[in-house]
Amino acid sequence: MASHDVLIVEDDPPTRVWLASAIERHRDLVLAGAVGSCREAREALERLEPAVLLTDLGLPRRQRHRTDPVGARARGPNAEHGDHRVR
Repeated sequence: MASHDVLIVEDDPPTRVWLASAIERHRDLVLAGAVGSCREAREALERLEPAVLLTDLGLPRRQRHRTDPVGARARGPNAEHGDHRVR
């Protein structure tokens, strides 16, 4: 089975470490990065292009709108049609 690169976006450091540890133990997942803010997530998404974005929906100052730069990049080109599968 192919592995999938995962980017974690979590502002709570202990939770971020715990999630990273869980990803690293899974044989089909590769930890691409772990960041603590939306700004860092935008930069990491451009640089790393992960297959999976694992994000805290309660991040401070996160815009919950379709134009949200983090959400828009994570949804990918087919999200408008309900396709949220990892490719």
